Amino acid sequence: TIKTSKIAFAAVNGSVSESSSVTATDAADGKLPVLALMPNPAKDFALLVFNAKDHYKYIVEVTDLAGRLLQKKEINTTPGENRINIDVHNYTTGLYIVSLIDNNNRRKIIKLVKQ
Repeated sequence: TIKTSKIAFAAVNGSVSESSSVTATDAADGKLPVLALMPNPAKDFALLVFNAKDHYKYIVEVTDLAGRLLQKKEINTTPGENRINIDVHNYTTGLYIVSLIDNNNRRKIIKLVKQ
């Protein structure tokens, strides 16, 4: 199942903005895996955890709410559980977006709270 939606962001001053469309699907057969972040909220590090059915190449990106790219990693998965370490110790307290992007530029996102 493919779902396309927009994400609304509320700023401290009360203004609201929308992201461009984000498409999220579920792993192998053209589907992206279900994601989990642990711990969330995170203080120094978070683990992005997901299951893969096979060997895949993905990109993991971390952005702030303004869309600025803070981290980008190319990863190769193995069948079964995959854990990707995300270093957030230098980030200020707040909300961030972690994206898993496949080779067709489809992305699955999850929110990360930095303590």
